[in-house]
Amino acid sequence: MAELARRLVEAHDAAGLKLTNFYGAGSSASAMLKKMGIREKIKPAPDVMREAVACSFFGGRFENSIIGKEERELYSYDISSAYPYQLCFLPCLLHGSWEHVTDRKKLGELRADGKRGSGSPVALVRYSLGPNPRIRDWGPFPFRMDTGSICYPITSGGGWIWQDEFLQGEKLFPHVRFHEAYVYHQECHCEPFHVIPDYYCERCRIGKEGPGIVIKLGCNSCYGKLAQSVGKGLFQSWIWASLITSGCRAQFLEVLGMHEDRANCLMIATDGFVTRERFRALHPADEKIVIPFARGVMEPGRPIPVPHPTGTDSTEKPLGGWEEDIINQGIFFARPGVYFPLNPTAEQIKKVRGRGVGKGVVLENWKKIVEAWEKTGLEETVKIANVSRFCGAKSSISRAGKPGKFIYNRACGQHVHQEMAREMGLDWWKYPINPEPSYGQWMTRKVELSFHPMPKREGVNPDGKTLTIRKMPLDMTSVPYSKAIRSEEVVEYKWLNQELLEQPDIDLSDYELDSLGGMS
Repeated sequence: MAELARRLVEAHDAAGLKLTNFYGAGSSASAMLKKMGIREKIKPAPDVMREAVACSFFGGRFENSIIGKEERELYSYDISSAYPYQLCFLPCLLHGSWEHVTDRKKLGELRADGKRGSGSPVALVRYSLGPNPRIRDWGPFPFRMDTGSICYPITSGGGWIWQDEFLQGEKLFPHVRFHEAYVYHQECHCEPFHVIPDYYCERCRIGKEGPGIVIKLGCNSCYGKLAQSVGKGLFQSWIWASLITSGCRAQFLEVLGMHEDRANCLMIATDGFVTRERFRALHPADEKIVIPFARGVMEPGRPIPVPHPTGTDSTEKPLGGWEEDIINQGIFFARPGVYFPLNPTAEQIKKVRGRGVGKGVVLENWKKIVEAWEKTGLEETVKIANVSRFCGAKSSISRAGKPGKFIYNRACGQHVHQEMAREMGLDWWKYPINPEPSYGQWMTRKVELSFHPMPKREGVNPDGKTLTIRKMPLDMTSVPYSKAIRSEEVVEYKWLNQELLEQPDIDLSDYELDSLGGMS
C-alpha cells in the first residue's frame, strides 16, 4: 500500500498536480480545479433564479427504446471525453448579468444546418409540452417526479432546461412550448476551463499510464466536483454542472434528429448511443472533422482541435469527437445502463455495461440474462449470480465512525448497511441485524436483475419489443433537485456503485463519469 501511495503521488507530481487528499478520482479533480483557480471563479445564481436552476439539474440520460435482442449489425457512437468537452464552453460567471425575458425571439436560433446561430450562448428556459403529438419513439427533456425518479415523457407540464437542449428539442418535437427564460450576457472573454484541451492533448501524448490516468480521471471527475452535494463542496456550481449534462443531452438530440427514422435509435447512455443507421459524418477516422453540437466561442459544429500525438495536424480522436464502433452480431438490451454484444469477443468485452449490477457479473452471466428474459419477460426479478464482495471502508463504516451493521433487506434480497436502509426509507429496526461482515471482510451478494423499464419507460408495446414512452399530466411540472427526494432507485444505485468501486479488481481505465452523472 505504501508503494502504491508513493506511485500515486509521483504520478500526480508528473502531471503537475499537487495531491492533498486521497478520496478517489475526485481528489485528482480537486487538485486540477485548484490549479485552475476555479473556486475563485464561482458565482451562485441570483436568488430569483435559485429554484429554476435547481429544476434544471439532471444527470446523464440513460434510456432504451427497445428491450431484448437486436440480432443485426448495429452502430455505436461515443463522444470522446464528453463532459471535459462541455467544460470548455462554460461561461464566466463573474463578469456578466442575467436578463429575464418572455419574448421567444430573445433566445438564440438554430441555423438551417442545425447549429446555434446568433444570440447569447447561455439561457435558462421554462418550457411545457402540449398534447401528445402521437410520437412513439423518444421524449425530449428530462422530468423529475416528486419521488426523485427521472423520466423523459412525451407530455408534461414542463420545467426548466438550458438553451442548447431546448433548441434541439424544439426543432424535433412540434409540441414544445416556450414560456420564459433567463438570458445570460457575458461581458468578458474569460474562459474558466480553457486549459482542458491542453490536458487532453497531454493525456493523448503520454498515454493512460501514470500521469496519463491521473489527467484522464481528473478531467472526467471535474463535473462531479462541480455537482457535489455532500461534504464541503468547495467547487460546487449548479449552473456549470447542469450546463455540462444539458450540453451532452443536446448533442444526443441533435444526432437523434439526423436519423432518417428516429425509431432506429435504440439506446442512449450519457455520452453514447446505439442505432441501426450509420453516420459516416460522425466518424472521425474517415472524415477527420466530426460534427458534435457546441456552445461558446468555438465555431458551432466543430470539435475542439487537438494536435495528434504523433505531431500531425489532424487527430482521429479529437476532444468532443464521435467515435464509431460496429457491432456485427447485435446487442441485447436488458434495461437502461445494462446492455452487451451478443456472443462478445475479447475486443468487445469493454463494451459490456452493467450499471448497478457490475460489468463482471454481466460478462460472466450474459447467457443467463438472455435466457431469463426469454423465459420470464417483465414478469419478475431474476437472480443471475452470487458474487463475493469486499467490504470497503466507506460502505462499511457509519458516519459516527463505528463498525457498520448490516441488515437483510427482504425486498431486494441483499444485506445493506443500516445507513443505506435509512436513506431508502426502510423500517430498518424491523429487520434482523447482522453485525458481520464489517470492514476488511468479504460477503456474498445475491445479484438480481429486473427487466422492467420503469421509471424511464412505462412498459412494452404490443409488438413485445419497443418500449412505451411515459406521459405526465399537462398540469404536472418537473420538481427541483434536492438530496431529500432521492428515489430508492437512486439511493440503491449510489451504494451499489460505491461497493463496486471498493473491489480490488476494479479497472480504473473504465472510470469515465462521476456517479452523479448516472444517477438520473
